[in-house]
Amino acid sequence: MYDLVAESKRPTYADLASRLGLPEEEVKNRLVRMREALRLEIRAELAGMTGDERDLEDEWNALFGT
Repeated sequence: MYDLVAESKRPTYADLASRLGLPEEEVKNRLVRMREALRLEIRAELAGMTGDERDLEDEWNALFGT
C-alpha cells in the first residue's frame, strides 16, 4: 500500500550493500534503526495532535491498520 517502487524493481539488501560498500548485515541493522526512529517520530507527531493515549492509538491504527 505504501511502497513507492514496484516489487520487481525494489533493491535487495545485497544490492543496497553493494551500492553503499557495506556488509549486508549492516544494511539490515541500519534499516531496522531507521524504521524504529521513523516510527517514534510519527508517534510523537500524532501524540501532539491527539488528546490522549486512546486517541493516539486510534489514529495510529487508522494510519497503519495495526
